[in-house]
Amino acid sequence: MTYYSWGEKIAIFQNELLHSSCFMPPFLAVSLVFIVLTSLLLAITVIPQAFIGFLLATIMSRGNFMKLLIEHLYPTNIGKWMHFKLLAGGNQNGTRKQHSRTIEHRVEVIPGILYIHMISQLMDNICYLIVHLDYSKPKLQGIVIDCGDATALLPMIEQIHRHHYHDHPDIEVTSVLCTHKHHDHTAGNKGILKAFPDVKIYGGAVERVPYANELVKHDTILSLPLPANASIRA
Repeated sequence: MTYYSWGEKIAIFQNELLHSSCFMPPFLAVSLVFIVLTSLLLAITVIPQAFIGFLLATIMSRGNFMKLLIEHLYPTNIGKWMHFKLLAGGNQNGTRKQHSRTIEHRVEVIPGILYIHMISQLMDNICYLIVHLDYSKPKLQGIVIDCGDATALLPMIEQIHRHHYHDHPDIEVTSVLCTHKHHDHTAGNKGILKAFPDVKIYGGAVERVPYANELVKHDTILSLPLPANASIRA
């Protein structure tokens, strides 16, 4: 009778197991499935991480982050909300009171014909209202430049009319000029359009100015609505 040591017994058992037609086929099949599933799980977790890492490295390099943030996120409602939250943070009272009193002041461009009014907006912005006294039309013609808050602008137009032009018809905003797309210069466009449905809102064709219905390109010249015999040099 042959006696084997424990080491020899284990080696014999392993050899028989490796050549067992009953055990090895299902064991190999299960092992293959396990390897495939594990590889897929690793791929699901590692590949997205690598891809996100690649995107973040690309975005964060060479100062791209802020540029892409302004280009893609700023024009959205999220960007608008963040912008006005920052502006509200600078106002200790959290209100929209005007930062300057300007109703009494106006710039006389052409006596009796053309005037410019400054209207305070938000925390430290200024909106401009150009009033044209065109007596051939039923209402005074108004041109607005860079309105960031229509809720502040529209009541001021009424107050300006009462203070300076109470002997004339109401002021009708016919045009809005947006010098650029920042929300503190364009957020009032929607409110102006609602109050004056026929208003023309001029904005850069490339900048995608909110609610702009008249797109302008480089070197476009917009003329003031002056009578033929009037001159700013007068």
